[in-house]
Amino acid sequence: MSIIFYNKITVSSEEPCIRYNDRGFTLGHGLFETILAKHGVCPALDYHWKRLVSSASILGITLPFSCEELESMLTELIIRNNLQDKLASARVTITHGEAARGLVPAIAPNPNFVIAVFESAPHSDKPFSACIVNTRKNEHTAASRVKTISYMDNILAKQEAMSQGYDEAILLNTASNVADGSISNIFMVKDHQIFTPPVTDGALPGVVRAILLEEFSNKFSITEKSISPVELIQADELFLTNALMGIKSVHRLDNTDFSSSSITHKLSDLLRDRKNYI
Repeated sequence: MSIIFYNKITVSSEEPCIRYNDRGFTLGHGLFETILAKHGVCPALDYHWKRLVSSASILGITLPFSCEELESMLTELIIRNNLQDKLASARVTITHGEAARGLVPAIAPNPNFVIAVFESAPHSDKPFSACIVNTRKNEHTAASRVKTISYMDNILAKQEAMSQGYDEAILLNTASNVADGSISNIFMVKDHQIFTPPVTDGALPGVVRAILLEEFSNKFSITEKSISPVELIQADELFLTNALMGIKSVHRLDNTDFSSSSITHKLSDLLRDRKNYI
């Protein structure tokens, strides 16, 4: 049993929380964040907060706490669940709240939220593989820029990749350019330059992605550009990023193996040094 927050109240994780008419449960109207906690500190909380503000605005949800309150709740949960000295992750889920049936409620409900923390597995250097899947990302919808709790396309893409023996799925957009992974952003290295798909191509504005673009461009050439599947296959190096795994080398994409990862390792070291990341 662990302790969680439900609407600023600590309860047992075994206690029921969400009501039958919550719009997150009935319609998937909500968002979530997964946040790394290392030795009791969330090294990228400022980036998560910035994305929460943007995502909530897109979905028409009023955030039910401030950044300071979120940090305080995360700290309390880490301590109360005895995770201060461990690598942990937090899941923050916010729904639009409880309302009568219908797509658009007559009166905006009060949002509900749940925050839970979990011990994370140690970082692994195991070779990581990915494949391009049939599921497409719709880059034209604002929802492509939000970690919504309506995650079915990501689930289907991940299932497709795993059924073929791969670790991660790479989704193309409606124009057949690379968008992102089912749980990650993708970067390619070509001739010592680093490229990643833009948000306008369906890439989720990931937290580690933002750190690399905003803080590491003075050390490396990192550019947003549309990437075709052929360009991806012809890259010198490939790596994935997300908030929990940091930077992860891709050793195989479809039937192509990638032996080089020198720039990827340099980026990982810099992320660890600058942001106390894994």
